[in-house]
Amino acid sequence: MKRTFEELMKVGEKYHRDTNFCTVIATATVCEMSFSKAYYKMKQQGRRDRRGAYQPQYFNVIKARGFDIKRFSFNSCTVHKVLKQLPSKGTFLINVSRHVIAVVDGVINDWSDEAYHKNHKGKPCYRRVVEINEIIKSTKPKGRVL
Repeated sequence: MKRTFEELMKVGEKYHRDTNFCTVIATATVCEMSFSKAYYKMKQQGRRDRRGAYQPQYFNVIKARGFDIKRFSFNSCTVHKVLKQLPSKGTFLINVSRHVIAVVDGVINDWSDEAYHKNHKGKPCYRRVVEINEIIKSTKPKGRVL
């Protein structure tokens, strides 16, 4: 279930009347689930509407969906340059200050993507990357799924 940032954003705004949902979009993208399902799973973890979420909240949802999270080593860079350091295949969560970005197979699913800025006459995102985590489908048998 691959959805664009714009499609996920419209669902969040129209059906949930929510904002500041970068963690919900990132979680929905890396777990391949709908915005609404990710929204309700994040709400169970304590995310409040129109507020961001803390890393343990979205990590709990991702792990419960059967994924492992592995810290990815990288050289200091900006969002604009991060794709040059990531492998072309794989799923990643990129943390910048107060924001989370999902990257799947070399494609950013977020407003910080260059294509989004070209369509909206803006400049690419030059925010500094704080942390990168690789999301890997777990080989362990699933326990309880949220």
